[in-house]
Amino acid sequence: MRLGVVCGILAVLLSGAVAPAAAAPAASEPVYDYAKAIRETVWVDIGRDGDGDGRSDRVAADIVRPGEATARVPVIMDASPYYSCCGRGNESELKSYDSAGKPVKFPLFYDNYFVPRGYAAVLVDLAGTNRSAGCADVGGASDVDSARKVVDWLNGRATGYSAKTGGSAVTAGWSTGNVGMIGKSYDGTIANGVAATGVAGLKTIVPISAISSWYDYYRSDGATFGFNPAGLAQTVEARNSGQNCSAQNQVLATGATANGDYGPLWADRDYVRQAGNVRASVLLSHGVNDLNVKTIHFGQWWAALNVEKKIWLSRPGTSTRSTTGARTGWTCCTGGSTTTCSASTTACRTARRPASSGSRTSGWTRARTRRRTPWPRRCGRTLPGPSARRRPRARRRSPTTRAWARTPG
Repeated sequence: MRLGVVCGILAVLLSGAVAPAAAAPAASEPVYDYAKAIRETVWVDIGRDGDGDGRSDRVAADIVRPGEATARVPVIMDASPYYSCCGRGNESELKSYDSAGKPVKFPLFYDNYFVPRGYAAVLVDLAGTNRSAGCADVGGASDVDSARKVVDWLNGRATGYSAKTGGSAVTAGWSTGNVGMIGKSYDGTIANGVAATGVAGLKTIVPISAISSWYDYYRSDGATFGFNPAGLAQTVEARNSGQNCSAQNQVLATGATANGDYGPLWADRDYVRQAGNVRASVLLSHGVNDLNVKTIHFGQWWAALNVEKKIWLSRPGTSTRSTTGARTGWTCCTGGSTTTCSASTTACRTARRPASSGSRTSGWTRARTRRRTPWPRRCGRTLPGPSARRRPRARRRSPTTRAWARTPG
């Protein structure tokens, strides 16, 4: 439900800066036949050799665009590391392809919604994941460039190819060059990172439950939560094309020091420090009960932004399956009204928190089995994204038992 509302708002936000092709109705009604859409993959050179094979890495950008459009179209982009390893959405949907490698099915519904309304949907595999070359670096330059270079390609500033290696050059003559990025958790985090580069052509981002500083995801004020980015990198690389990413993973393991210090690795992945570069408007969405990507991420990002911005707050956490009935808990703040937003957020958090929420120890999570409480029974640090990657249910001893369980991040 929340994602559906976000998509509707995204279409409104893009209606000026990223206007759909042709003379579409003001209400952004579907005008093109989705069944006639063009499906293709372009491999974009990101100018890095993350896997050390002596070749510049190319990332796969899978595209669905209106086949009947006679004018150039803008782009809705979701760049993710999860399209083959873990999936997106409540059903952990993966990309699927035909025998020729052409994209057949995209996860979620961005293509179904936006393509008939005059937009192209572009889903990018981050470097080191799915069909892209290179290696994952968990929010670092390679991750960010995987999407930024596709924005550049859509604007004629980077080179795309018809194949992962070799092939002929491909241009995006069908694109206006105007891009809106959307995504939940890791995907939304990449939108934040790309926006923080100030890349021309990125008009709007919609980060949903997204990280704004990777230090604050894995550490807090010198304390470690017991998890490290190297483990996440290995997970998302599990179903790539077989490239050797051990060297890059060691860089992550070494840089994420066990003492909890804020060092160079974390500084490179701190988008709040780079918020002054953001040119795109921002529609930020987050759950005030999110114990995975915690509320500090939207708070510090919102405060640092100096662009047109809106925020959409709700009760659920990152991996909550159902948002039915949650609308009464949503809070929306606009413009630069940081004071108003903070007050509203506090009121919402106070109203929705149970009378006794208990305490948490860093690196550990509480599995709560009390039946008569709206607080999530299973909450804690999981991978930043797919809801399917949740830890096993805590063993129930009695209706009031509280069990401690440690989970990977």
